[in-house]
Amino acid sequence: MTSVCRNHEVPRSESSVPPEYKEAQSFNTCWAMPNGRSEPSRDTEKPAAISLKEKGAEVVKADIQSYEELLAAFTECHAVFAVTNFWEHQKKEREVGDGKRMADAAKAAGVQHFIWSSVDSVDKISNGKITKVQHFDGKYEVEEYIRSIGLPASFVLCAAYFDVLAPKDLPNGVTAISLPVPSDTKISAINTAADYGKFVRAALDMGQSAIGKRILACTDELTPAEMVEAWNLKGKKVVHVQPPKEVVLERMGEELWEMMRYFAEYGYYGGADVKPSQELVKGKLETYKEWVEKQ
Repeated sequence: MTSVCRNHEVPRSESSVPPEYKEAQSFNTCWAMPNGRSEPSRDTEKPAAISLKEKGAEVVKADIQSYEELLAAFTECHAVFAVTNFWEHQKKEREVGDGKRMADAAKAAGVQHFIWSSVDSVDKISNGKITKVQHFDGKYEVEEYIRSIGLPASFVLCAAYFDVLAPKDLPNGVTAISLPVPSDTKISAINTAADYGKFVRAALDMGQSAIGKRILACTDELTPAEMVEAWNLKGKKVVHVQPPKEVVLERMGEELWEMMRYFAEYGYYGGADVKPSQELVKGKLETYKEWVEKQ
């Protein structure tokens, strides 16, 4: 199921709002969010959803795989923010189908601004060299479809999560940031709970000038070596471990191995400059070091 919130001036600072969308609010805006860890109001009777209702939001439930329910949910919405969760099922064709269905419903409902949570096509950027990163390629395929049907849309591309780049305690007693990339590989990253919604908010604030634009939701770009330094400065002894391919394939699978290979060879955004997107955001953006200091 998908929770949809038609937002009517809900205060942006309220903690009951899904944290990654806390700054993404606008009048008559609709969030379309699939079930998943980051979606606390998928049940319209849960406390978070009830709190939203009390603040004036209309919270409805819609099946992300039901065109009719999505159409009903999107009707009379000025804007829709839509995201899919590949890891819920790990099937590219399903993710693409869900994304296209939301786009079709939004177009039929007359939505004026559809904001799609996209990423780049690894296959395209690598010229067919890296082809197994389905959770990137699928979202980009939906982006291309959205453009092809003439739906007024902008695209927010979320960087890697800070918390995924945090150190873990290994069985041998070492605390390590385990990433199968060289220590000098630049990785684009963001604290999604604090800052991702600010980029979505920027797209909303831009209005029609955002249509067709891609916004790179990234607050810091740093290497595993710099991540280690941030933790060591905090007083925590951390090292970077670069596990070999066979270990990564066994524990994480080919999808994530190829993703890391892509990061190392092409960069998260294929070498694109994130600064123009950062300049669109109102308010401060958190660096990885600042996030570490709070842990």
